[in-house]
Amino acid sequence: MDNNVAFLIKGGISSNSRTERKPQEDIILSCYNTIIKHIVNTNTLYNFDFYIHSWNYELESYINTLYKPVLSMFEDNTHHEEIISEITGQKPTARYPSRSMKNSNYNQGSQCLSIKKVTKLLESNLDKKKYKYVFYYRPDVILNKDIFLKDYYVDEFIYTNNFSGGDFHWVMNVEDSLKFSEIFEKNTFGWNCHDYVDKFIEKHIGKRIKRDSINPGRLGDQEVFCKSDISFINYALNISK
Repeated sequence: MDNNVAFLIKGGISSNSRTERKPQEDIILSCYNTIIKHIVNTNTLYNFDFYIHSWNYELESYINTLYKPVLSMFEDNTHHEEIISEITGQKPTARYPSRSMKNSNYNQGSQCLSIKKVTKLLESNLDKKKYKYVFYYRPDVILNKDIFLKDYYVDEFIYTNNFSGGDFHWVMNVEDSLKFSEIFEKNTFGWNCHDYVDKFIEKHIGKRIKRDSINPGRLGDQEVFCKSDISFINYALNISK
């Protein structure tokens, strides 16, 4: 258990005019390349297992070939519109609601449903393997700074990036991850993307949040593909070449 990491990829790719001009595979690859370089390869004493729940069902073969997950699930988000709308109080207004940045509340609910589903995949395998760390991550985020898990004391804190309400990643232990997976049904703090997760962690899980050294943003260490500077994207796409 001491050297096992469950790395959970959840949700779908955010879209804007930039991502519509790029192959979806490039977005997935840029994220994958930087995970391998700045997380997996910088923590060589740890064994990483990937678990994936994705709304990008059309990329199932590509994503599974790339990540080789222990378990994965790919779904059409539109099949869950009714329950997500009921929970968040917002109906989708875009063709691909989980990937449109115009549906903030709906998107947050969609993300939380994916958190629940990917954690269920992990939970189904816990009788076979134990983990020290559970690492939640978006499928469309680029990273350019090393993360060292030895600095993450997950029995004391839940970690996220150095931004209030950041949702690019969370690091915690297994026990807390099972409580975290309840956020879709048990969130009572609204769906403002900059604060409801922090409040849920502190009130429902009962853990303090600790910001790590990863500064998000266009000129920072971590950013979503659709907002990243072109030099950042080129860096991510060419790491392994």
